[in-house]
Amino acid sequence: PGGCPAIRCADPVECSRVSVVIAEVDAALRALLRATALRGTNTDVSFDAPQAEWSAAKQSRLAAYLYSVVEDTARRAADWDDVRDDRGVVTGRRPPLRRYCLRYLVTAWGGGAEAEHRMLDEVLLALAEQAAIPAEHLSGNLAEADVPVYLSVATNDDPVSDPWSLWRALDTAPRAALELHVLAPLTRPEPVRAAAPVLHRHITTHRIRGGDELVPTERDDAAAREARVPAATAKR
Repeated sequence: PGGCPAIRCADPVECSRVSVVIAEVDAALRALLRATALRGTNTDVSFDAPQAEWSAAKQSRLAAYLYSVVEDTARRAADWDDVRDDRGVVTGRRPPLRRYCLRYLVTAWGGGAEAEHRMLDEVLLALAEQAAIPAEHLSGNLAEADVPVYLSVATNDDPVSDPWSLWRALDTAPRAALELHVLAPLTRPEPVRAAAPVLHRHITTHRIRGGDELVPTERDDAAAREARVPAATAKR
């Protein structure tokens, strides 16, 4: 999922909801990787920024470093959705669903370059055919949203524009890595309650400068309806 403009969290409430999405996506990725690419191993899944000393560690590690969060505005609907009750009556309005692209840099650590490449191979084999994170690995708001959490790995959709700058910023020597993109929905706020439907019309009128009143009243409406009934009957 590429082509998303940078996120701007001007609203603290929205920022907190984005943080919840990040935590739930992290948990879903950890569960998915442990059930597939890392099944039967003791490899740890880390979301910390890569550290050079990890290369010398005895414990192998798969790091999924979240380096970017951007909103996918192309998928956002322009209109609010109607919320209806069992009778089909509109009871509220819900704002459009927002989706965010979470971009991870996946690296393998421990056991030397060959072992690390094999680990990345397993990740690629496990995720290449996954269009979305399976429902059994989702929890919290992601599970309740009933919206697919899309997944793509090692695609050329909006890759890191300057990987060398990223590695320099991490103060780590460049190494083999996979880009993992997740498109997740943001938890929607509560719908805005709709106003009660209009059942009766009451009009209060007054004369302006003593002239004749031209604003129809409830009595005038009733008289107009009665006048139309005989006319319609006569045409038959």
